[in-house]
Amino acid sequence: MSVIFRQVKSDTVEVSMLNFIRTIEPNQAADKAFQANIFTRWKPEQGSSYMTSTVRNMAPSKFIFCDIKKCYESAIERESKVDEEYFKRWLDDGVTFLNLDSNNRTINIVGFIDGSFGVEEGTYEIDGNIFKIKKDLNDKLYFDRDKNEVNYTKTTLPKAIVSAFLEAKVSLEVYTDTTREELSEIFTRINDGKPLNEPEKRNARTSETANVIRNLSEQYGDIFFSPYTKWFSEDQKNRRGLDDFIAGMCHVFFEGIDATISPASLNNMYRVGSEVDQNISLFKKRFNQFMNWVSKGDLNAIPNRNSIFDLWIIFIDLKNDKKDKF
Repeated sequence: MSVIFRQVKSDTVEVSMLNFIRTIEPNQAADKAFQANIFTRWKPEQGSSYMTSTVRNMAPSKFIFCDIKKCYESAIERESKVDEEYFKRWLDDGVTFLNLDSNNRTINIVGFIDGSFGVEEGTYEIDGNIFKIKKDLNDKLYFDRDKNEVNYTKTTLPKAIVSAFLEAKVSLEVYTDTTREELSEIFTRINDGKPLNEPEKRNARTSETANVIRNLSEQYGDIFFSPYTKWFSEDQKNRRGLDDFIAGMCHVFFEGIDATISPASLNNMYRVGSEVDQNISLFKKRFNQFMNWVSKGDLNAIPNRNSIFDLWIIFIDLKNDKKDKF
């Protein structure tokens, strides 16, 4: 069966940073399927570096969005109920734009204008004038979200640098005619040259399997990422390592302990309409039962995540044999 490659439509738009802060950011949201994780991967110094690049007109990368209303109207024209329902859910939530590939930048812009961190320390030359910026002395910007203007009473950053930031150009690529499946493909293709790992790629799938595992990972993240357990590294925490671990538990639940867990078998499990996809609610129910049982015990007594996996195997065996009291 041949694959049909449909041409999608998009508009290129340029706005000022001030316009972005006032009209785009408050009306945008990120579908978790199109994010490596629920956490920003940037450290504070990376945020400071990006804001400094913006002030200096050295941050040219496009922000990639989807215009939900236009895609919803296209779905109606194509008589695609699945896409129509998907985009309508976002519209009902009051969201205008889906953020496909600029969530980290947007999160850090919000952090910057809220005064969470400042621009980089150093000497700035703006229109022939020199400004010495010191960390925690005169590097912060405070934007009043209610009044939609800079609060110069709290702002310590020189006005010339504030103006350079707010007048900086932000380039947007806004998709206006895409399906939900094509949004997933856009996200994957945008990141083709970036080091997305396999769990991050699977997270972008449109299947119910991807949705359930992503939600379970978020629901129980506090247990798996507890400072007392230390079952995952910071990198694994931020690169969907828990999603991958839960996916392995799902694989064992459906295929048994003897079945080999591989990228190919997990990709097949995440496929829309797969046997697992059609029965993922069974795994969700059993996993919730397991986590309820585990959370009642002493987590400090569990040395590593492999021990959790062993307990999972024992748990489902007992459930299958109806010998448990859980």
